[in-house]
Amino acid sequence: MATVICNCNYKIKFGLPANIPVGRYINFTCPKCKRPIEICMTEENKSLLLSGREVSLPELHKPVRVVKTPAPSPVPMQTPLPQTPASGSDSAETIVPGTPPAQNKGSETVIVTPSSHKELRLEVQPNADTPAQTLLVQLDRSIVGRKSASHLADVEINTTDAYMSRPHCIITRKSADMFTIKRHEDKNGTMLNGKPLKEGQEVYLENGSVITMGHTQVKVIIS
Repeated sequence: MATVICNCNYKIKFGLPANIPVGRYINFTCPKCKRPIEICMTEENKSLLLSGREVSLPELHKPVRVVKTPAPSPVPMQTPLPQTPASGSDSAETIVPGTPPAQNKGSETVIVTPSSHKELRLEVQPNADTPAQTLLVQLDRSIVGRKSASHLADVEINTTDAYMSRPHCIITRKSADMFTIKRHEDKNGTMLNGKPLKEGQEVYLENGSVITMGHTQVKVIIS
């Protein structure tokens, strides 16, 4: 489990496998300030994130990947292109902190984050065994379960709920905004919105769905 402290001081926890390849980028959005964050898995960043301590963004080396927006190519007058209204939901541009506002120049540095690529977070509902916590499901295929020294889950829930297995269920990203859940090695079953999942059954998740693992309920947030 890695913990990153956003510039707004919000702590973001997410599963980070020890064997994640160096050079891979992970990206997510801060649930509080909605700022897109993109971290490159350099050797230094990987070591910091897997150290077990809370890491602030300024500590990371090259915490965001930035791209140069190319200068627009002139459109030939003899072949004008039809103008298509921008939907406003396909992409979003955020200026890198510390840079001046965009002036539509080719040299402007921006982060480009497709807004259609949604994230899934798990809001763990508190009970006698489990504190409230919000966990980001980072990988395309994530094992969810009880936190343990053996780290058998990609997304680890901090709980003493003995009825939740360490590798309990699997959440899989099927597309940019669609996710499924199925049982994994749960000894006491998994329920979705109060209905038990059958062995081998894979069900699509919706925003607001409630997963029950042992005595613990987890609300699904897709945004």
